[in-house]
Amino acid sequence: MMAYYPEWTASAFPPEKVDFARFDWVDFAFAVPDAAFALGWDGSDEAPALLARLVAHAHRTGGRVKLSVGG
Repeated sequence: MMAYYPEWTASAFPPEKVDFARFDWVDFAFAVPDAAFALGWDGSDEAPALLARLVAHAHRTGGRVKLSVGG
C-alpha cells in the first residue's frame, strides 16, 4: 500500500507522525518541473526541509519515500 504526503498537511500532521509500518512507501507531493526541466516545489519554501524530515523518519523506521513529480 502507498500513500501521499502532501507538504501542506505538515502543520496538522508532521512527517514524524507517519506510520511507515502501514505503507510500502510514501510519496512526497509534489515537485514540479519548470520550463528548463529543473524541479521546483508545489507549495511553500518549506517543502525541501519537510522532505528531508520525512526521509529521515522513514530511515529510522524502515520506511521508504519517493518524490512525486507533477500533480
